[in-house]
Amino acid sequence: MFILLKRYYINIKLKYIVLLLCLPLISCSGQTVNRDVNMVAAQDVQSLLDDLSSGKIKDIGQCKDIVSSDPKNGSSVDSESDITVSFRGDMDPASFTYNSVIIYEGKHSSVITSLFNLNYDKNKKQLSLSFKMANGGGVGTGNSVAVFLTKDIKRKDGTYLDDNYCFVYNT
Repeated sequence: MFILLKRYYINIKLKYIVLLLCLPLISCSGQTVNRDVNMVAAQDVQSLLDDLSSGKIKDIGQCKDIVSSDPKNGSSVDSESDITVSFRGDMDPASFTYNSVIIYEGKHSSVITSLFNLNYDKNKKQLSLSFKMANGGGVGTGNSVAVFLTKDIKRKDGTYLDDNYCFVYNT
């Protein structure tokens, strides 16, 4: 099945970047919610990448809602490191989807968000992104990874982030 998905992905790569798993899951403090299959339009990802390279996209340090990220922007970490983002206030857990949080790896120019579980802990006010595949997951060594938090993410009061934010780390 993976070979078929990979072949399908290659065939439509120019039009869409397909998130490989059919039933992405989001967990909020033990409560799991099924999400529909999500596809991120290639032009949306390209727009984020263009904004990143031109300096138009904001560093997460500029986001009043975000306290910190791990890995930190510009750091080098192990290729299987999990990703966490800590927020200042309560966020809407349902707004963390495979379209609002986009993980892009540079070595293969691919969106890899579907390889991660998205878990929001409302008590810690923290989004954790961990690899779905234990022992064998990872983004590989010598890679650059960009994590985009888009303005589709909502605060608990229903208002959205002011802008798209990003941090980049290396393996």
